[in-house]
Amino acid sequence: MLNNKEKRRRATYKEIFGSEAGKEVLDDLMKSNYFFTSTQTGDSHETSFNEGRRSVILAILNYVSLDIEKIQQRMKDSYERGSSSDFDNF
Repeated sequence: MLNNKEKRRRATYKEIFGSEAGKEVLDDLMKSNYFFTSTQTGDSHETSFNEGRRSVILAILNYVSLDIEKIQQRMKDSYERGSSSDFDNF
């Protein structure tokens, strides 16, 4: 059961990331922080750092309760808006 503070936090995240500007920011964060690709590199420290970046995105997605179908649609929409270079940070 969520307490009032947690409910407010989730509502705030949904309000911010539910706006058009928030959606653009979230799309950019997902692209630039290893959401759609592996975080693994040849260096275990770098991999750990990258995984930390990715975990922030996962926390945001948890707060806004974005399901996998919506994520896939956003990825497709983003790809169609730009070129494949939008995914260069993967």
